[in-house]
Amino acid sequence: MLGRSGTFAPHDGDKLNKGKTFMQAKRARFGKKAWILSINDPRKTQWDLFIMILATINCFQIPFDVAFQPPLFKMTIFQIANYFIDLCFFADIIVSFRTSYINEKTGAEIKDKKSIAKYYFKGQLTIDVLATLPFDTIAAVFGGGDAFKVFGALKLVRVLRLNKIITYLRSTEEFKAFLKLNKLVFLLVMYLHCFGCLWWMIVDAQ
Repeated sequence: MLGRSGTFAPHDGDKLNKGKTFMQAKRARFGKKAWILSINDPRKTQWDLFIMILATINCFQIPFDVAFQPPLFKMTIFQIANYFIDLCFFADIIVSFRTSYINEKTGAEIKDKKSIAKYYFKGQLTIDVLATLPFDTIAAVFGGGDAFKVFGALKLVRVLRLNKIITYLRSTEEFKAFLKLNKLVFLLVMYLHCFGCLWWMIVDAQ
């Protein structure tokens, strides 16, 4: 408030200083942890499950496409769907750079940006990059033929993330055991599917 002389009263200056200090502390705290997603955040689990669904589609679509090369998969709608999946895999790399992790020795959740980047570089980054690069599209642009489509199978390694999802899922141990059993059944079905497509390629080549 202004005093009779037209100047600010002393107690008003104290309030302004306290308000500035509070806002500076709030900005510093927000800036320090900005865009860091907790590994236990339900949104991260939902995103991982979404990536798992896309990886599952790749598990059945890529071997079938490489082995049988159906004209249906060359339609525009399927090409757009493949580009969308590749884009989601690329976005997943960015999300991984902004997701905390659990220190295996201490059990503490690490949210430091540099530590997260180092942990990701030493771990899953190489596999994620190989799984994201659209080798089939690159081969089509440079005239590499359909042989490079086999490298698209690198996207199948995304299924391995299911272990991490189950580990950090907020649920009972009985339900986690049930999910692990279903994971084994799914991997068995995926193995049989890939082996069947490979067998067809061998027979067709002869």
